[in-house]
Amino acid sequence: MRIGEQLLYSKDNFKYLGSIIQKEGKLDDDITHRINSGWLKWRAGTGVFCDRKIPQKIKEKFYRVT
Repeated sequence: MRIGEQLLYSKDNFKYLGSIIQKEGKLDDDITHRINSGWLKWRAGTGVFCDRKIPQKIKEKFYRVT
């Protein structure tokens, strides 16, 4: 596809509003991305749960929000 003098290349997937849209309509990349994001958030949260220096009251608040 061309726009004026510029040649545009087609892509197999792209990110739109936080979701990954694939050319064939599959959801594999989007699901994988969401699972990996969840694990990253969980790993960040375990730092709060497992740290003995953080008071129990703050851990309780963090747990309720999570």
